[in-house]
Amino acid sequence: MYKEELRNQLQKLILCARENRNTNYIAIIASMQEHSENWSDYDLHSVKTSYLARHELEEIIASFREYCAYLEIYTDVEDFLKSQYAETLTFQPTMIFESSSKGNGRGRDALIPALCDLLHYPHLGSDVTSCILCSSKYQWTSVLRANGLPVPESYIFSHSHWLVEPPVNLKYILKLNNECASIGLSTDNVMIHDGINLTMKAEQLQQDYDQQVIAQTFISGYEVEVPILINQHFQAVLPPIGLAVNGTLYHKDRFFDYDTIFNDNYTLYDFSNVMPVVSANLQDAARKIIDLLDLSGYMRIDFRVNADGHYYVIDINNDPCINTCGSFLKSLELLDIDPKDIAGVLIGNRMI
Repeated sequence: MYKEELRNQLQKLILCARENRNTNYIAIIASMQEHSENWSDYDLHSVKTSYLARHELEEIIASFREYCAYLEIYTDVEDFLKSQYAETLTFQPTMIFESSSKGNGRGRDALIPALCDLLHYPHLGSDVTSCILCSSKYQWTSVLRANGLPVPESYIFSHSHWLVEPPVNLKYILKLNNECASIGLSTDNVMIHDGINLTMKAEQLQQDYDQQVIAQTFISGYEVEVPILINQHFQAVLPPIGLAVNGTLYHKDRFFDYDTIFNDNYTLYDFSNVMPVVSANLQDAARKIIDLLDLSGYMRIDFRVNADGHYYVIDINNDPCINTCGSFLKSLELLDIDPKDIAGVLIGNRMI
């Protein structure tokens, strides 16, 4: 029943976008692996893993062309800013869509939403608060834990020391506190803490990436993503999507490191076919997180689910992939929504 209601809601968004096609003037701002220039980067893991390849941008453009009268593409945020302040914009956009924020600055995902607020441009993605909060893993993890939501035990390494040192003889995974797309996450980031090794690796990561490091207890299990869509009238929690590697659904020791994400070395499947009850529980948890953190726009909440059905929130992504390699489109497919209508969903979500 919920799927039918959700499908109807999404179809209303698509219809709204289609009916207003002739008045939709949209600017797309998207960093590209092959075009964007002069971005600040890391020596070890490049931020371009989160940038769009040419075919990915073309896929997005094709969807948006169906729902707007005019479309302007900026493959570097600086080009948009120069056009805006030199008053050389071809048109005044009625909406702005951004994907893949440029550089490695903290809070970079909030730049365009903040600019949109300043200039009164409707923004199709998350608002400033959602972008800032969800870019700091330890901070939102602490909020969730304090409100009874299941997250891995987490410890923060800041300014060359642990605020609370992780207990020894347990298995941990080290992550950069303020990064996405598995940047900084390699095979040697997982270890059993012997009292020294975890701290040494955390120090190395902090030096290499100049930011806090979070250690979390390692959770073996299914990797599951739940796309969400929020506006002032409703919250749409889409069907949970599992990630498989080489046909393996349950990941005992595997985790999705930088190389796996950069090479799209995974496949997607309907997690409700594996654990239907748990799948519904993940959607309920996502609704609670939306309310608790006051999220907006389109986002994605990631979980690990162990063999007995216990789940843990491991990430919140405020700029999830909306290409064919991502769970957002796979989730639309499960609702019998054509993935090519993703632009209609996002535009309609901002118009209603």
